[in-house]
Amino acid sequence: MSESSLSCKRIAFEVNRQLIARQLTVRECSEAFNLAYASEIRDGRKKQMTKDAVHRIRNNRFEVINERVANLCDFLNIEIENQLTNKDQKHSIQSLQKEFEMVEKIVKTKPELEKTVRSFLKNLVAIGTYKGHGQ
Repeated sequence: MSESSLSCKRIAFEVNRQLIARQLTVRECSEAFNLAYASEIRDGRKKQMTKDAVHRIRNNRFEVINERVANLCDFLNIEIENQLTNKDQKHSIQSLQKEFEMVEKIVKTKPELEKTVRSFLKNLVAIGTYKGHGQ
C-alpha cells in the first residue's frame, strides 16, 4: 500500500468523523459548502461541491489530494498539510522546480518579461510570509 493512499484514508476518516460530529448528511454538507463559498463558486475561484464528491471523499474513493478535497477539508476544519507524506512533498518541490525552470526559459527568450516576473515573484513571497489576523 502506498504512502499517499494512507493519507487519503486518513482524510476520508477525518471527513467521516466531522460529518458525524456535525450530524450532516453528504447532501447537507455539499449544500452548506456551496452556500458558504457561493461568491467564490460564482466567480470561478472554487468548484461547486456535489454530494457525490463528498460521498467519494468520505468513503476513500479518491486517489489524489486535489483542490476539491483540500477545499472540503478546509470547510470542515481538517488540517491536511501535516498528512502529506515526504514522498508527496518531494514530488511537489520537484514540480515547483520544473515550473521555475520553465519561467527562466521564458524570461531568457523574452527579456522584456523579466521585470514583470520579478515583481510577481516578490509579491508571491510577500503573500507567503504575510501573517494575518489570528496567525
